[in-house]
Amino acid sequence: MDLQVELISPFFVQHMITIDYMSGISILETNIITVHTFCRFVYTFMIYYLLSGCFEFEGIDMDERNFRLWMEENKNYHTARTYTARCIRVENEMGIDLDEQYKEDEGNSLMQKLKYSRKESREGTPPQCGIVFDIDVDVYSGMHSLRASVKKYFEFLQQEKKC
Repeated sequence: MDLQVELISPFFVQHMITIDYMSGISILETNIITVHTFCRFVYTFMIYYLLSGCFEFEGIDMDERNFRLWMEENKNYHTARTYTARCIRVENEMGIDLDEQYKEDEGNSLMQKLKYSRKESREGTPPQCGIVFDIDVDVYSGMHSLRASVKKYFEFLQQEKKC
């Protein structure tokens, strides 16, 4: 049996043409689609709008704009947005301010909290920092990505401090 979802939200319907074109999903002819197609639609919608800059991330207090611009000088636009989003996730989920963490001890204590080993991953131990991942996500890779992004933000702060 194929589950179906009725597209009621005008917000999604308003953007269907753009997403339909980008994803190759034909949902313009009807307002009823399968759940799988709806999930693909939402995923494509989120990626498109996050990367196009239509939605702004909001961190607790990090200098996200200047960090993103600094990252764009060294990497590309999409990498800069991804690193910024990860730093904001760390701030939001841990309830911290990365700038304050850097001021305290150059971020060393936070970097220790963000460490997560393959052994911990194999044993199913949750990260000590308290960040939660979906069930089907590789927690080791996720923590490694978050840690690398925070480390890059601390490098940005160190360079800003020198200027």
